[in-house]
Amino acid sequence: MNKTELLQRLQDIEWDDFEVKEARFELPKNIWETVSAFANSAGGWVIPNTFIRTASGDQRATDSEINALFREQSFGIRSDLTVEGLGFNDLNVGSLMAYRNRVKSQNPQLPYNDFRDVEFCEKLGITKNGILTNGGLLVLGKEDSIRRVFSSFWVDYMEIPGNSYSDAQTRYTFRIQEQENLWEYYNVLIQRLRNYADNPFRMGENGFAYEDNTQLDALREGLVNMLMHADYFSTMHSTIRVFSNRIVFQNPGKFDIDISKLPRNVISKPRNPLIARLFRWAKLAENAGFGFDKMLAWKHKVEFETYIDYSDVIFNLDENADIKKGTENQQLILSSITKNPHITIEELVSVVGIAASKIKENISKLKKKGLIERVGADKGGYWKIKIKKGTEKDTKGTEKGTVKGDRK
Repeated sequence: MNKTELLQRLQDIEWDDFEVKEARFELPKNIWETVSAFANSAGGWVIPNTFIRTASGDQRATDSEINALFREQSFGIRSDLTVEGLGFNDLNVGSLMAYRNRVKSQNPQLPYNDFRDVEFCEKLGITKNGILTNGGLLVLGKEDSIRRVFSSFWVDYMEIPGNSYSDAQTRYTFRIQEQENLWEYYNVLIQRLRNYADNPFRMGENGFAYEDNTQLDALREGLVNMLMHADYFSTMHSTIRVFSNRIVFQNPGKFDIDISKLPRNVISKPRNPLIARLFRWAKLAENAGFGFDKMLAWKHKVEFETYIDYSDVIFNLDENADIKKGTENQQLILSSITKNPHITIEELVSVVGIAASKIKENISKLKKKGLIERVGADKGGYWKIKIKKGTEKDTKGTEKGTVKGDRK
């Protein structure tokens, strides 16, 4: 049926081979009666007229939202299905080795630890009768093999120097490179997220200090939650955006639960059960649910938002943390310039431990505060360090000297 024929039918009455159904949140249950009736006759056309509820009322669903509704019908099923044409050789050898080492060290009681790789993969559901499953491919597969099935496969992580895209001086200060599979993404991302989690030492009952990983566990749960519950068949991809005041984990696919009931209910309903099991066997997830209880242990407010085709988990940060850190960096820059008047931007990067763009950003702030002044060109020029209006100090502390250098 083409567009002209459809419009003609919509202006006419319904016949025994044509029917229009209203669909608000999912396919209507009585649609299958019509499909059955058509199947027992000469066939026919069913036109779903789909609406979704928004704050402003019922709105006609977009193509993307309709496709998301269809994919929701296979919630919890697809990760265990096999991918014809792909087998054990499509796994990344290094990822499989690293995963097995992790499982053996953290889950030594697993009876399959001493099995050969091929048998190990069969027992864990990574392969079935030698054929890769969707979940096994996503977690441990080669990137080229993954993209043959999941064209939008990508987890994008960016650190943005502002509370929004619009107030950031640069688009981002850090962005990870694309990785082979979900296992590689997890290991790179968790190391980056460590920078935003406090790990204080606590004194145990036996008098020995231990590291409190509550905050890191909350972020880890947010990361694993994202990797386990993403709709990998969507044209969207998972993203992590680290703003100055929050960390946003965004996933294609809605939460298949009522988030208004959190944290009262313990819910175990993963979109990708096999991926959840693989992370659980590696002791990176305690159960196959959403792990909301661990995320809610975060030191600041955690927010959950879900829509028809994507979901957000938002970890709010201390709004003063960025200011405090910036002040510390600026003090270290001033101290370094004082000690070594010939220090370069590259050397300041090494000393302060932040990117060159951030060094230049902090130097610009120091200029605006009237604490330093650049004299001469980038090459061959020097800095004046100003203690107060009308006075200057050189590297030895005398009031009329100048600090030279800063090659670029």
